[in-house]
Amino acid sequence: MARTGRAVTAATRDAWFSAEHLKKPVLWPRDRGAEPPAYRVEPDAVFLEGIGEDGTRASARVAAVFGSGRHGVTPIAAESGRSIRELRLSYFPEESAWRMTPGSADDPDVIGSPSSAERSRWCLGCHSTRLSWRGGALDAEASLLGVHCERCHGPGSRHVSADLASGADLSIFNPGRLPPAEQVAFCGQCHRRPCDLDPGLVLKADPSVARHAGAGLLLSACFRRSPPASTLTCVECHDPHRSSHASGEATSRVCLRCHPRPEEKHRPAATRITAQTDCVPCHLPIERRGKNGLAFVDHWIRVPGAPPPLESPAKAEYLSVLEAAYRAAIERPDRGPEGQAAYWTRLGDLLCSQGRFGEGAAAFQAAIAQDPPYRDHVLLAEKLRRAGRPREGEAVLRAAIRREPSFNRAYHALVQHYLQLGDPVGAEEALLLWKQALPADPVRAEAAADIERVRRSSILKARAPLDRR
Repeated sequence: MARTGRAVTAATRDAWFSAEHLKKPVLWPRDRGAEPPAYRVEPDAVFLEGIGEDGTRASARVAAVFGSGRHGVTPIAAESGRSIRELRLSYFPEESAWRMTPGSADDPDVIGSPSSAERSRWCLGCHSTRLSWRGGALDAEASLLGVHCERCHGPGSRHVSADLASGADLSIFNPGRLPPAEQVAFCGQCHRRPCDLDPGLVLKADPSVARHAGAGLLLSACFRRSPPASTLTCVECHDPHRSSHASGEATSRVCLRCHPRPEEKHRPAATRITAQTDCVPCHLPIERRGKNGLAFVDHWIRVPGAPPPLESPAKAEYLSVLEAAYRAAIERPDRGPEGQAAYWTRLGDLLCSQGRFGEGAAAFQAAIAQDPPYRDHVLLAEKLRRAGRPREGEAVLRAAIRREPSFNRAYHALVQHYLQLGDPVGAEEALLLWKQALPADPVRAEAAADIERVRRSSILKARAPLDRR
């Protein structure tokens, strides 16, 4: 964990940006259009540079890298206002190649857009122990990046300075002594909790859930249905001070606490299941269908081959678990407005999935009241339309346009909004508004073509009865 964040300096940069490393292939999606950005090394710094679709050049200095290197590393840049920029080109050692950073496919900036100060704080909190700032920007070299002792155990100054002969209390905070649910939630601060997942990922058992070990364990029936005082915890299988996990024999002993005779519960198999059988390969399998085919152990313990929760009798139970998780997160003070908006949005999605559209729309409006980033306004407008509140969705898009009149995403969404409602006239008016604000925007041609297709389709439908006669 100490390697999850490291400053990039003249002494360390060759670990990630050596000439040999930068010659490795860049697997850039063809549908992105623009050439991929590239790293450039100077004697005292490393930069990511790229040219946007509009021909504008962009550049950012690499301050640090996030990721231990086991699965991948993502460079970041320090921005003003205590913000960071997650750079758009990451390295994946399993492929020995550079790829677009996961989650940045829709990023309008060719090198990656700066995150808000709140979102930057979340990222830094999981990849650092102590932060230092200079002029409102992260000073990576002066910070203690990576997860070190005090990130989990709190300040150790009293422990270090105490006189052993005095008999003073030398204890420090030990999360391993927390009750099981609190302990897993503590690890879940970085390894995720159910409230951090979109409901669709859970209800469809999406493979990407495997990346979020804490959330997977908290969702597991083995965890939720066990006695609270003796249910599973992270440290029973993992030593937080080493990059390792317990042997199959040790993990099976944990399972045997509740399943002492596994042979009675398993179907006849070619290889007989006994108390000595390792449970992990079947019930915590390695999942490779998520982010770029990376391998993660799926900690959502369930019967292999069982139908996804969405179609299974357990659907109502998962709905209840997620709704409780979202509502509890909304009440917690550990997230700012952007985090609260995310929780309200997930709750709205969950409610709408149950046909509770009125409650879902109210949750979306609660998310908007938190004033989330521009991109989230556009997404929430679409959610309101799908929840049967098109006028509210239109108002959100127009508010987003007033907020950021030089960004094209809300204009494009407003055109699509009207087309989805079968209103090409409204779409034409939105297109005109877009043209007045951004006369040279090449993306507008796509929207105009969409309007033309809808008009032609309407004409063909109107002529169809005459053709049949």
